[in-house]
Amino acid sequence: MQLNYLCEFVELARKRSYALAADELFLSESTLSRHIKKLEEELGLPLFRRTTRRVELTGFGDDLLDCAERAQELLDDIERVAAKHRKADRSVLTISAIETFDKYLPSSGWLPAFQESNPDVMLKISAPAASVGKTLQSSPSTVCFAPELAGFEDPELQRVTVYRDKMVAILSAGHPLAARKRISFSDLKNEQLVLLASNSPMYEVCMRACEEHGFHPSVRITADGKYIKDLVRKGFGIGVLLAFASADNMDERLVCRAFDPPVAVNLNLLYAPDASSSAKRYISFMKNRLSEEKREEQ
Repeated sequence: MQLNYLCEFVELARKRSYALAADELFLSESTLSRHIKKLEEELGLPLFRRTTRRVELTGFGDDLLDCAERAQELLDDIERVAAKHRKADRSVLTISAIETFDKYLPSSGWLPAFQESNPDVMLKISAPAASVGKTLQSSPSTVCFAPELAGFEDPELQRVTVYRDKMVAILSAGHPLAARKRISFSDLKNEQLVLLASNSPMYEVCMRACEEHGFHPSVRITADGKYIKDLVRKGFGIGVLLAFASADNMDERLVCRAFDPPVAVNLNLLYAPDASSSAKRYISFMKNRLSEEKREEQ
């Protein structure tokens, strides 16, 4: 049974005129008549007695009217709940992002530009957890800027690649490997490593890269990104970072070495297949922004 047919029945019972009820419901008289006839067929009894001047409720129609009015109230409540959630869905967007994600974006004006064109969206920015997939699957209103080791993409997530980067090793100038112009990722096998915090996506990327190269790393210490180079300077081990993000705060006590062959890492904008409307608006904005930047470079 179509519940909206019950709502149309209520309106017709109140107006007692197909013309007036149809006008109120934004329907044609023939459509309203067809719906009422179908409802009567489903219920197995007539709802109205039709006269030349107006329609009158049958005894069954009169008894049914109270139930139909309660059904209409229930539908109104459902629509209010849905509208409330649609409003929340439109107005909230969580951007989960690694510390250095802004350095990878083509333009520093990306956030103000999105906010200007979407003033109804309230933004929340947070740090991502290692389980990006679980976070996004449970929160359709969240998007995440996170590194992803090339070849290990999560099939459950959608992605837009913002930047293609490579892993590098950060060594103290006195480390034996610092004297070599080329090192392989496998050279880290017997080294003490200094990695980003274990609850960060980059830690997971590093662990996957080690597994891909056939060893389980010896992680001496994990820390926030701002401490990695200080820890390397003090002899705690070799830091592993992304090339673009590692350019700052280098000095004569540190050496940066790219791996040969390269270990590619994508910085992706990740989102769930059932992303909310606010998330989809942001994704569309970023795709257009990246396309514009690419055209300007050509």
